[in-house]
This record gives sequence, C-alpha cells and structure tokens, in this order.
Amino acid sequence: MNNTILFIAYVWPEIKSTAASQNIMSYAHAFKRAGYRVCFASAAQTSDQSVNFERLEIEKIQIKLNCDSFDEVIKNVNPDIVLFDRFLTEEQYAWRVAKTLPNCLRVLDCEDLHCLREARRLLHKQNKKNQLYVSFPDANIPINLKELDITKREIASIFRSDISIVLSEFEESLLKSSFNVPASSLLYIGFLERKLIPNTPSFSQRRDFVSIGSFKHEPNWDAVLTLKNNIWPLIKQRLSNAQCHIYGSYLPPKAKSLENKNQGFYVHGFTPNAHETLSTHKVLLAPINFGAGIKGKLIDAMQVSTPSVTTPIGTEGIETDSLKWPGAKTQNFAEFADIAVQLHESERDWNSKSQRCAQLLERNFNHEKHIERLLEKIEGTQHLLHEHRATNFIGSMLMHHNMASTQYMGQWISAKSKLKQDP
Repeated sequence: MNNTILFIAYVWPEIKSTAASQNIMSYAHAFKRAGYRVCFASAAQTSDQSVNFERLEIEKIQIKLNCDSFDEVIKNVNPDIVLFDRFLTEEQYAWRVAKTLPNCLRVLDCEDLHCLREARRLLHKQNKKNQLYVSFPDANIPINLKELDITKREIASIFRSDISIVLSEFEESLLKSSFNVPASSLLYIGFLERKLIPNTPSFSQRRDFVSIGSFKHEPNWDAVLTLKNNIWPLIKQRLSNAQCHIYGSYLPPKAKSLENKNQGFYVHGFTPNAHETLSTHKVLLAPINFGAGIKGKLIDAMQVSTPSVTTPIGTEGIETDSLKWPGAKTQNFAEFADIAVQLHESERDWNSKSQRCAQLLERNFNHEKHIERLLEKIEGTQHLLHEHRATNFIGSMLMHHNMASTQYMGQWISAKSKLKQDP
C-alpha cells in the first residue's frame, strides 16, 4: 500500500459556504496529518469560494463525467482508498474504480441521507397544519421513505460501498433497522474540528436574532420563508424594536426581496466568518421543517455559545436524553416565538442555555475520538478487505448489476461524445 486516498467530490468544497464542505475537508486534513498522500478530484467547475488546494499541499485533479479518461486518472493516482462525496458520485465513478483497482477500498461519505430529506420534504409539502415539521410515526421515519426511487438508489450505493460514513447516530440506526445494512459497513463520525471557541461575547455584548444557511440548500430557503411569514411577525408583536439578520451564501433575488427594514427583517447574504457573525447575536432561529443529517448552522452556533431555537428535525442526531438542547425545540409557531423572546430578554435563561453548548460539543464532536475511530475503521477494513466483502453478498450483487447497467450507459455516452469530437 502507498497510503494514498483520492476524494471524488460532487462539487469543489467551499468551506465558508457549506457545512458539507467543512466536513469533507476535515476528513482530508485528518488523513494528511496521519501521513497519507491526499488527492481531490471533481468534474464540477470551481468558484471564487473554492478551497485553495495548492496552499494546503493537496493534489487537485479535474475529471470528466462519463469519460474514459477517468480510468487513466485512477491508474496514475493509484489510491489505496477512494472516498465518494455523496451517493451521486459513487454512482458515477465506483464501477470504474472497481474495474480498474479492484483491491481499492471504496468509502461513501453519505453527508446526510438524501432519501430521508426528500421523503420529509414531500410530506412537508402536504402538511396543512399550522405547525412546524411534519410528525412521523415510527421514530421520525417518513411513511413514504421506501417508496421513493432516490431511496432505492442511495441504499444501493451504501450496500455497494465497503464503508459508508454517516454523520448522525439516528441515521446509522435507521439504516440498520429499516434497510438491514450490516453494522460492519457503517461508520458513525460526527463533525470533526468542532470545538468550543473560547472568550466569545457575553449576553450584554450581543444583540438581535440571526439565521444562517446557504440559499442553495432547499431546507434553508424553506426555513427563511417560515421565519419571515409565520414566526417573525409574532416576535415583533412582543419586541417592537427587535431585528432579525439573515445570512447565507448564494443569495438569490427572491431572498433579498424578503428584506423589510421597517419590520426589522434584514437579508445580508454571504458572511465570510460564520462564527464571528453568530457570536454577535443573542439567538439563532432555525425553524427547519425538513432535512436530514446534522445541521451545520446549529453546531456553528454551539461553538460560539449561542443558544438556538429549532425543531425536532434540527436537534435530531445531536440532543440526547442526558444532554438537553442549548435553547429549545418546538413544532408550534407561537411557542417558537415565545421561547425566542424569552432567550433574547432573559440573561439568566440565556446563560443557562448557553452553558449547555460545551457539553453537547464534547459528547458528540470529540475530535480526537472520532479521528481515531475513522482511521481505525479504514485501516482495519483494508487489511481484511476480502473477508469484509465476502460477508456483503447484496453489495457484491448490486455492484455486478451496476457494472452491467451504469457501466454500459457511461461507455455509450463516452463513445457518443467521441463521435461528436471527431471531424
């Protein structure tokens, strides 16, 4: 083994824009510190916010979709491990990796379960009640989850992979109980590099409410609309001078049009330092109606000891029976507004909730513990890869059929592209 890991990214990471980017880069840093040669590849276009890999001494490789040139790339890089950024990337490239480097460990970084988020989104659209977040029977598992095509695709991708990394213990449990994914194929790793930032402003040094999240992410946009239309008017009835400041990358005109200074509702767009922005405000408002995984904005707020008001979807995978939320969770608009006002006005309540942040960060996002588990699982599976795959017949079967379908579709597209290029 040459201790090389290749990350195949769905998009080039933008650590100032999304929690997903921060997370995948934390894995890259962990492997680099462990002595691995780290390479990053993507077929996406870069942006002004994309990570500067040269500065980090990480090899950057531009690849193409449905192109045989990837086979040469993978041969030249010759990785021991390939990490796929979300199931969409695994669908595109895993069969090529398996064909060219059959002994290469294939790791899927789920980020969050896309099928779970989509199932919840569809149910939320049907929700006519005056409340946040659709309640589901059976421990928050949507009744429509197994009916969706995206579920079949994502679960198949998880079975095909040697290891699938999940951010949420809830989702790890769901995969094992509802889809019979072997425990040996799953690895729960909370967000890395998420420690408490010391010496943040006190209650008296802060002001106003804040909400944050990339506008490209549909649950974030839905949360902003919920806040603007259903919750902020209730808060303003109680606090006439209150202000709410909305931040997020990729600000579209439709979001900026929500700004109303007379109502104290300000839409700012991108902030280069989320922690600094969150630390100047008293309360984070996150009325999340649907989604999955761990919500980066809530962890960012904890890091700067900022209490938050959110929904059960927001606290999922973070709150425990013994460690309560640093703020509150609710499904009712009026209760959401009442709790937000109480935290904004009461220094005693604010301090009590703020102090919970450190405990939850230590319990769920202990950097050293998760790094040790990550490297131990990866390297242990590498050494027993043949035995590991022998216990996953369903994964082998799905890879066989994927090679016979996705492979030939990809080769057809590649051949078609070559014909267009030829004079």
